[in-house]
Amino acid sequence: MRKWGPGQKWSGNLAIRDLLSLYRSGELRPSEVIQHVYARIAERGDDHVWISVVSESEALERAHALENGPRDYALYGIPFAVKDVFDVSGLPTTAVVPHTHIPPAVPRRWLASSSTLERF
Repeated sequence: MRKWGPGQKWSGNLAIRDLLSLYRSGELRPSEVIQHVYARIAERGDDHVWISVVSESEALERAHALENGPRDYALYGIPFAVKDVFDVSGLPTTAVVPHTHIPPAVPRRWLASSSTLERF
């Protein structure tokens, strides 16, 4: 794993445009972004943002598989979370109410975590 720091090209910015550009140029790999994201989650501690988080080893395994495949996905290597109101295979759905229930549609292989949904 490369260690990114001052004077190097990737600042840790997770803007989609920047990540895709760095991926296309070969300056950054999705697995490096996953390691960075999980380090940031660990630094914050238990801040009650995440209901569940895919294990880092599982996320890295997915990132490596992604790196060995086609790169023409619109969100290639972009980490994201899904609100807990959506069903995702293997993760808890904690905000199910009859009018918001949506059948499982998000493939688990693309997901890093689920987050809370504030009710209004």
